[in-house]
Amino acid sequence: MKKIYIWIVLLFTILSGIQVHAFDVQAGEDLYVTQEVFGDLYAAGGKVDVNAPINGDLIITGWELHILSDVKEDLLIAGWDLVISWNVWDDVRAGWGTVKVTWNIGGDLVIWAGDIRIEKGVTIEWDLIVWAWRVFLDGEVKWSAKIAAWEFVLNGTIYWNTDLNLWEFKNPGKTGRIIGNLNYKSDESIAELENISEWGVIFTKNMIKEEVKENFFGFIASYLLVKILWVLLFASLIYFYFAKLFTQVAENLRKQTGKSFLFGFVTIIGTPVVILLLFISIIWIPFALFLLFIYIFIFVFLSLINVIVLSSLIINKYSIEELYKKLLIILWFTLLCVLINGINIIVWFFTLWAIAIKKIDIIKSVRK
Repeated sequence: MKKIYIWIVLLFTILSGIQVHAFDVQAGEDLYVTQEVFGDLYAAGGKVDVNAPINGDLIITGWELHILSDVKEDLLIAGWDLVISWNVWDDVRAGWGTVKVTWNIGGDLVIWAGDIRIEKGVTIEWDLIVWAWRVFLDGEVKWSAKIAAWEFVLNGTIYWNTDLNLWEFKNPGKTGRIIGNLNYKSDESIAELENISEWGVIFTKNMIKEEVKENFFGFIASYLLVKILWVLLFASLIYFYFAKLFTQVAENLRKQTGKSFLFGFVTIIGTPVVILLLFISIIWIPFALFLLFIYIFIFVFLSLINVIVLSSLIINKYSIEELYKKLLIILWFTLLCVLINGINIIVWFFTLWAIAIKKIDIIKSVRK
């Protein structure tokens, strides 16, 4: 696992387009950075704690990430649970899961995540740019804020212009303020939000047709039915046409379950970091967009791929020959992967490596 992490962070270094004069690479399942780094640090691990000053950029990925000491330049961070508990003196770009900021940010704070919490006493010296499900802002933003969220909870202060796209707004402590122009979009105007803005207010209604609202559950049911039928049809066709290939993929998964999980985990977590790094330099933006397209494309077809591989695993293990039994197994896994939210990501951790091994075998055989 450590070798995989090291190769990934080295790849980030090459692809980022940044000229690095001094850098350090550290990786491990549980990584504790306790020695001061006098250049850039590239770190990856399951759990990473940074307990020593970083005098350059910090590029970090993992499952649980804690920043507990100064970062003198930029921080690029991607993981499931992120906690920034010390000063970052330049820009921060963060993504995935939950993000908690308890210390000051010297530049811009750009975040894409589920829940974002910026605690009381935190100062963001420049812009705040956020895409999230929920945003809790108890600190201060010294410049502009651009926020797209389902729910925005404001107890702090934004000192310049604010652009919002949201569904719900809350000011529970009655201390939230916007000292600048407010431009916001929502389903309905929000008087509580408009009252805390000290300059001009522009409200734009999000146009959602009433008939769509009224038939929302019918729409969801129709969507799920169509998706189930689509996955069932194409999974059956692809499996029966490539039965031998997917039987070998299932065998790879059975023999290398642990390696499959590690490879899939690193790919799912590490790819957003690569995308963030590529977006830093203008010359690499086309590559970043291409990688983002591939990443989204994979997620679109997660259900289909997982159904085929899991069905192959069961059919192969129990040597099932009857056609109707194979179809029932494919149907069962189709319902499982389509209806249970989040299961595809977990399964993908395992199936990605098994498919990759088979692809490598095919390439080798073609070359021979």
